[in-house]
Amino acid sequence: MSVRTKARSIVTPLTIGSFLLMGVTGILLFFKLKSGLVTVAHEWLSWIFVIGGALHVWLNWAAIKSCLGRWSGRVIVGSFALILVAALASLGSSEPGPHRQAAAARQATVVLLDAPLSTLATITRCSTEEVRNRLSAEGISVTSDNVTLNEAAHQDGAQAMRGLTALLRDVELGPGGARGGRPAR
Repeated sequence: MSVRTKARSIVTPLTIGSFLLMGVTGILLFFKLKSGLVTVAHEWLSWIFVIGGALHVWLNWAAIKSCLGRWSGRVIVGSFALILVAALASLGSSEPGPHRQAAAARQATVVLLDAPLSTLATITRCSTEEVRNRLSAEGISVTSDNVTLNEAAHQDGAQAMRGLTALLRDVELGPGGARGGRPAR
């Protein structure tokens, strides 16, 4: 058995299995079904598909050259190459995508955690006394309205996030995520 034949016996199942994984997880992501390990498996194990695909091309180079020698092969591969170029060109786009939205959410969280409690009271349309009460219920003692949530939680990120969640819990969002009025109490 030649080295290429032995390599094919590993590379072909590797490529098929990783293609199956990428295809199914990609379809799930398309339909916004991102729970469990779907996103992690798709993003991290795609490297196996890339490596398997590259090895498959290398092991079958003669057949691939023959395929690309035909008009249909050149049109199909060329079309995907153009789509790839367009996708890469859009990386600098200002269009809001899931990654930009996640980055904006992280930035907003950092800003809120470092805002004085008096500012958080204004943002959440609560009195500073109500902010203090909600944070107290989360085990965060507040010494001043000018202290930040991070400072009040003594730089304990998990506790600060619980406090922020408690403060934002009753803030109503209107259409498109815009904040509407506070619920009647």
